[in-house]
Amino acid sequence: MSPAGNSHLVITVRCAGPGCTNLHRESNHWFLITVEPDKFVCRPYVPSLGLTQTDEPACGQACAQRLLERFLARRTL
Repeated sequence: MSPAGNSHLVITVRCAGPGCTNLHRESNHWFLITVEPDKFVCRPYVPSLGLTQTDEPACGQACAQRLLERFLARRTL
């Protein structure tokens, strides 16, 4: 994610929850959601592990649940 030795790089993480605009702060309890064609994975967000392009950050349980609902709605179509 960051070039080696660049201690000034700032990464902003915004919640992917529908209608949410929260930004990650140090004290927040965030989740990472990964959606694959037949799989929904929710795990704690650990900033030191970084993000992949398929990760959708969620600022809390409510936004993680909205992302799950969106995933389930797509599967029923």
